Amino acid sequence: MFTRGPETLDPAKPFIIDGIVYPGKWLLEATDDQLRDLGITRSADPPNCDSRFYWGLDQNNVCIPKKHGDLVTRWTQATHQRANDILRPTDWVIVRQLDNGIAPDESMTDWRQAIRDAAEEKMAKIAVTYDTYQLQVYVTGSEYNTWPEKPA
Repeated sequence: MFTRGPETLDPAKPFIIDGIVYPGKWLLEATDDQLRDLGITRSADPPNCDSRFYWGLDQNNVCIPKKHGDLVTRWTQATHQRANDILRPTDWVIVRQLDNGIAPDESMTDWRQAIRDAAEEKMAKIAVTYDTYQLQVYVTGSEYNTWPEKPA
């Protein structure tokens, strides 16, 4: 982030200082001395607060977490729903068994159970998170977002 006084300068856009037009790209290529000579300050960009977990930034540019307990409830429900969504296209094999006695392939029933087991494991890991950040790390990671593969 680049600022000059109260003004924030966008490195993708040109800007004018003392009648001189500088291309936006200049900010990214300028040395610290060049920036200082023009009164431009370079600072870290404010953090990007994922709105699924945070309300936004406070006055110190720190993400304001949403209530952890509410998020645990929400992500537990979402995980349960995701498992149901994965299983729904194969529900017909269970209905067929009830309807006419044709049993589903064992690999299909094993996979369906693996989906239910994976959902239970994911919900248990959500339940033991101790704060919003830990929950965010888990549910945005590959472990949470990987499900057993459907048999051919």
